[in-house]
Amino acid sequence: MIGTTRLVRMGNQPPAVVSESPRLHCFDRFPEELLEVPATELWRYLRGPSLFRLPGRQAEPLFVSVLLHGNEDTGWRAIQAVLRQHRTRTLHRPLLLFVGNIEAAKAHVRTLPQQEDYNRAWPGTPRSDSPVARLMRSVVEIVGREGPFASIDVHNNTGHNPHYACVSSLDDPIRITGFVPRDGIQILAQLFRRDRFLALALDEPGAVL
Repeated sequence: MIGTTRLVRMGNQPPAVVSESPRLHCFDRFPEELLEVPATELWRYLRGPSLFRLPGRQAEPLFVSVLLHGNEDTGWRAIQAVLRQHRTRTLHRPLLLFVGNIEAAKAHVRTLPQQEDYNRAWPGTPRSDSPVARLMRSVVEIVGREGPFASIDVHNNTGHNPHYACVSSLDDPIRITGFVPRDGIQILAQLFRRDRFLALALDEPGAVL
């Protein structure tokens, strides 16, 4: 169910966030007006990288990260589409949604010239003390305490490549085990078979979006 929390629209003023030292903003509701806001306009509603926690009926949440690259809005649009269908009903499982580089999304670029790439700053990066690395570490720490059953990081395919996904193993430490082309996408469906596939993990098992 989508919350009724209202965000302050910032008009034409620049976002109140310093590019070099982004700060994480946390919300326990997803304001309904964001369902119709394009990625390029999020800066008017969110002051910087944001982590939303939406309730669900199951215990283990699903973690989804979007807009780590500002010109890749596929994940944001997919989340909007799923949440529109849940305006009046609770998700099958809790959702932890991280909306990343809002400043770059405003300019519709991968990253701004002065920024570090958000997708190269996850824990394990050699630049572990950089501002973006500290931000991403805080996201991982918060999400880790929730014990998610899976995490999905959605990006656009910006080249002339077939659709593919990169699947991590479920052991510890996590390691990349392979790339899945579109013809092999059923492998991912098996990985998420408890709740079908990707966005379906937020819906009823067996539902079709």
